[in-house]
Amino acid sequence: SYAHLQNANCYNNASKDTIKQEIIDNGAIDIAMYYDKSYVKTTSLNGTSYYQNLYSGSEATSNANHCVTIVGWNDNY
Repeated sequence: SYAHLQNANCYNNASKDTIKQEIIDNGAIDIAMYYDKSYVKTTSLNGTSYYQNLYSGSEATSNANHCVTIVGWNDNY
């Protein structure tokens, strides 16, 4: 192994407020998520929204298939 992760905070089903605070405190947060293109809801000049309700809780965690880094937040989007 050539890498070792240290000082990581892990959250299961973190609230929006917790995610936003982590971005403020640390500049970015990595999340694991389940992605399926059938859940893409809206594409506009502002971007694309995605929402899936197939999995939640521990089932969402075990079915996650993408890792995403969130670097900003806009409550108005």
